[in-house]
Amino acid sequence: MLKCKSLNIPCNVLFLTDGAQNNLPEKSIEQSIEIRREEAFKACAYANSEAIELGISNLDFIISKVIINKFIKNIDDKKPTEIAIPWLFDGPIKHRFFNEFIAKIYPHLKHKNFTILGYQVHNQIYPNIFLDITDEMDEKEKMIKEYESQNSSYISYDHITRGINAWNSRYMYKPNQGKGNYCELYFSLPAKEYIELVNKFYKDSETIYLDNKVLKTASEELNRLLQNF
Repeated sequence: MLKCKSLNIPCNVLFLTDGAQNNLPEKSIEQSIEIRREEAFKACAYANSEAIELGISNLDFIISKVIINKFIKNIDDKKPTEIAIPWLFDGPIKHRFFNEFIAKIYPHLKHKNFTILGYQVHNQIYPNIFLDITDEMDEKEKMIKEYESQNSSYISYDHITRGINAWNSRYMYKPNQGKGNYCELYFSLPAKEYIELVNKFYKDSETIYLDNKVLKTASEELNRLLQNF
């Protein structure tokens, strides 16, 4: 995002869910949505990125035709050349859901000519691209610090991200790679090939989402709604 800003390349951020949480101390679910929204918009502001909200509940994951159409319209109207999503083997099953979401909707898009960049969040990735972010690391940390509700009540992402990006710098193969370099890793493929890989591994909701009934139901509803598109 910060690289795009420096190169004057538009970078939009599409939030799949509303960020609702039921575990923020002394905060209602409605308050958690507003907190997460404010944090997200502040983070996006660092990169002059437009924030777009689909509004799926982060708790019940109810899918509707309105949400599907909104996603399709954003992709077809904006015609991105690259779309970055949590990579298909990322640990959290909510991140896997977005891989299924875009894979199932892809055939219904008019704009299909883009690259998908699976990015690293929670676990080690199998990368074929690295991005040197040494010059952006301090600013990136400031962006992540805007997610105060996450850093204080869940995981200190501002702390672990610097460590992960430092560890990633071994891919840069520079003589001074141990002296303050940072990089991000991506698993990048043309959209059609990435989608084919997702479909190969994401065969059914039971396999993808294990015993999570909420996401299994969301997956089944997504498939049902798309049958009529």
